[in-house]
Amino acid sequence: PEHDVTLKYLEDMRKAVASAQKLIKPDDELFVKVAIAAYGLAKSPTEAEAILTELRKARPYDQRVRLFSAQMYHNGMWKDKQKKLEEAMCAVLRWSGDQG
Repeated sequence: PEHDVTLKYLEDMRKAVASAQKLIKPDDELFVKVAIAAYGLAKSPTEAEAILTELRKARPYDQRVRLFSAQMYHNGMWKDKQKKLEEAMCAVLRWSGDQG
């Protein structure tokens, strides 16, 4: 009973965030927050990784995106891809000249 209510709430949250993702544009101020919410509600690691990958493509120079990505990889998410991410982030920093 309580478990069913929790699952329904989780599914309702997923639907709400999915609707927000369809409506929001990458240049919108809330784009990163919505994507991070979708990441947190992902049903599988593969889905979560796809969300994070799309977020990095859409906002590669956004400090919040870089920090969130680094945090997820540091916490052990997709260790086999960590080196590729580090190389990509270093390349972005070298190209943009942005050190912060």
